[in-house]
Amino acid sequence: MPGLKDTCPTLTTAKKHVREILSSYTDGSIIDNQLIIDLMAHHPTKPIEKERLEYLKYKKTPPYYKLGIYYKHKDMETEDDISWHLAIRNLYGKYNEERQSIDKVMRALRFEIGTGTKSSFFLSNTTDTNDGREAECANCRKQLHPPDICVDHYPIPFKKILEDFIQNESLELNRLEIYECDNVLKLKDSELAERWRRYHDDKARYRILCNSCNSSFGSYGY
Repeated sequence: MPGLKDTCPTLTTAKKHVREILSSYTDGSIIDNQLIIDLMAHHPTKPIEKERLEYLKYKKTPPYYKLGIYYKHKDMETEDDISWHLAIRNLYGKYNEERQSIDKVMRALRFEIGTGTKSSFFLSNTTDTNDGREAECANCRKQLHPPDICVDHYPIPFKKILEDFIQNESLELNRLEIYECDNVLKLKDSELAERWRRYHDDKARYRILCNSCNSSFGSYGY
């Protein structure tokens, strides 16, 4: 069977192809597509060993409840999450360990603000219905349901708020220590985490966007 690089010459086309394959799977599905299984063997830190693999599963987990891939080797007691994004970047020679370290810090920083004003804004600006939360995109006016509801930092982008905080604290992102707990990344320095939450919540303002609009605006050119 042709591999992903045989089918897709560039990283961009490969990502699109993998997303199309994964879109056919629902929450809790076992992934039986050989191309995806072969791809996960290229993960830079958790390479799947196909002869030991019990299953790949596509499912939602807290705290964000977005679909992701989990794997279990036959000799593992529990399953573990694994990123197809890292696997595909490594396959195409785009994986950078320092960049990934900074990305993990960014994930931790975003998690730390999740219980502050961002959470209260989400609850105040969405409606609870029998089908879950719903809202309207502030840009295209599309009616939204999770996971298509995004809380966008506006008019000051998240990147600007974070950059100012890093400068004020004289920090370096690649030197911040993090740890993993219940499948989420957190800052080890709890006092720093609290200062970051307070600073962020004082500066942040928001609006509701759909995934498409949120992606198109990005960081507003910042």
